[in-house]
Amino acid sequence: MNPVPKAIRVLIAEDDSNDAELLVRALREGGYEPDWRRVDTEAGFVAALEELYDLVISDYVMPGFGGLRALAILKEREIKIPFILVSGVAGEDLAVTAMKLGAADYLLKDRLTLLGSAVGHALLEAQAQRERLAIVGHALLEALMEEQLRRERLAADAALRESEARFRQVVESMREVFWMTDAGKTRMLYISPGFEAIWGRTCESITASLAEWADSIHPEDRTRVLEAARTKQVLGTYEEEYRIVRPDGTIRWVRDRASPVRNAGGEISRVVGVAEDITQRKELEQQFRQAQKMESIGTLAGGIAHDFNNILTAIGGYTELARGALDDRPEVQELLEAVLAAAGRATGLVRQILAFSRQQPIERRLIQLGPIVAESFALLRASIPSTIEFEKWLAGDAPTVFADPGQVHQCLMNLGTNAWHAMKDGSGLIRITLEKCEIDAAQAAASPQLRPGSYVRVSVRDSGKGMDKATLQRIFDPFFTTKPPGEGTGLGLAVVHGIMVSHEGAVTVESQPDEGTTFHLYFPAHSAEATAEPAQTGEFPRGHGERILVVDDEETLVTLAMKTLVNLGYQAEGVTQPASALAMVRADPGRFALVITDMTMPVMTGMQLATILLHSWPGLPVILTTGYSATISPELVKAAGIRSLVLKPANLRSIAIAVNAALSAPAR
Repeated sequence: MNPVPKAIRVLIAEDDSNDAELLVRALREGGYEPDWRRVDTEAGFVAALEELYDLVISDYVMPGFGGLRALAILKEREIKIPFILVSGVAGEDLAVTAMKLGAADYLLKDRLTLLGSAVGHALLEAQAQRERLAIVGHALLEALMEEQLRRERLAADAALRESEARFRQVVESMREVFWMTDAGKTRMLYISPGFEAIWGRTCESITASLAEWADSIHPEDRTRVLEAARTKQVLGTYEEEYRIVRPDGTIRWVRDRASPVRNAGGEISRVVGVAEDITQRKELEQQFRQAQKMESIGTLAGGIAHDFNNILTAIGGYTELARGALDDRPEVQELLEAVLAAAGRATGLVRQILAFSRQQPIERRLIQLGPIVAESFALLRASIPSTIEFEKWLAGDAPTVFADPGQVHQCLMNLGTNAWHAMKDGSGLIRITLEKCEIDAAQAAASPQLRPGSYVRVSVRDSGKGMDKATLQRIFDPFFTTKPPGEGTGLGLAVVHGIMVSHEGAVTVESQPDEGTTFHLYFPAHSAEATAEPAQTGEFPRGHGERILVVDDEETLVTLAMKTLVNLGYQAEGVTQPASALAMVRADPGRFALVITDMTMPVMTGMQLATILLHSWPGLPVILTTGYSATISPELVKAAGIRSLVLKPANLRSIAIAVNAALSAPAR
């Protein structure tokens, strides 16, 4: 196959000239030298097709025009040019529709770094398809011509044998499977050696009996495929994707196409077809669907987190105030502790949902994983029955990693608990190891999240019942669980997956039924020294009568915050409208020592309010609180001059520390 040229002619359908320039830049960064033309209307696109192009790139949505319409125009005019659809909005249905209409690839605009490789793949696939069609078409034409000559001239046997030899040389060098049956599809007349590589069966077996092919089809696909073969192959409309089961039990995906061959009298004399292995493409599609599923659940998580955390703030905050007011009532204290424990479990559930969707703020720093693994090991040993044996092996030379200690601990506890559940009905062994490892290009290709380089790998292995392939394909799905009702939420492994992705690492799994399971956590290695964990003070910092303004659109939370601050030794005032807060500060700028504002409020957000306050009164410290927001982070808050970001639900200690730190910090 000839190499794909780097100088290419590109037609870009894009209404935004800046986005078109970004596409051209991405092509150049991918190693191409594009000669390009931009159009933004259907008429312009049709007119541009009078010229020859190597590639079409189209935006999904443009005024009065779009990528799917552009695809339809190419199909109507039978113009076979590689087509790549780009979109600013993710959508599994859009991707599937585009691919069915003939698009070579589908990319999101925030992932244009992949454009170069997508173009290379599309151009190579188009070139390969042209070459394959030319070879197969030429070979089939010669075979048919030789067949006709054989009927007309019996004396041409030698020429026919030579033609057949050439035909075999062509098809037997193909990775695809070329096959031919009689008109009644009772006998396999010929099948190329590619069959043995894909099906794992001998050519002789299927030549002896076509039932060998039918038996190889996955039971769930068999009825559909056999019916399609019966009705569509003779019509030339047969094109099926289905699974086959190899003799060793492995499953491969196949795309199979067939058409009839007619003799001089117009009767069907043969049925010929080409089958190819599309397993890799199907796996990539599955990974894409998984990513879309995770993003969808993440969006749902973000939507409920803010309101749910506000509710938990009220429950936890008022309960803490009640507990403080009833020191002399131990029987009531016990009840209030139960309320706080339940609120804590609910808080943990929200954070788990946000963790697996990678929307939970994390505090990463350079750490040694050894102490965290050892601590998790000790906690698991104390909480799991003694019938389960524990082993650990921690390499002393493992480098540091950039990670959130709490989230690493959460991953290990989730994996350890799952390992125990896999052996819950008897004895077994859990082994935890930590070591440095190098990932090469071949290993990285097997896991999309990994890149070649140095990693610290933590492995959790159990000797439990293991998992079959169907279960392995779903273990990271949110809310999927094999545990009985009441014993699991189905979030544990989804949380682990989300945490590892947020750490630029990966989680992989190895398992076989009755042979146990091993999970591997891969953290990118660093060479710098570990940083010390911030120290925690034992006493609550208290105020000295400083006046604090609280701003939150929920009156219940304003009242709670005021009571909490008064309980900590401060004076407090509260409003539910950001405009009212601005008016109060403007009327007496020296009245308040601190402003605490919620992030999500109607008309004006907390970030907008803080920006106005800090611009007008630079010496007035501001604290921002939120139940959840995908648009802010500790780094963004710090850059804006805000003293700190407090996540709801916040307990009495965290509020006391945040307020004291804001008041004690030097003026900016």
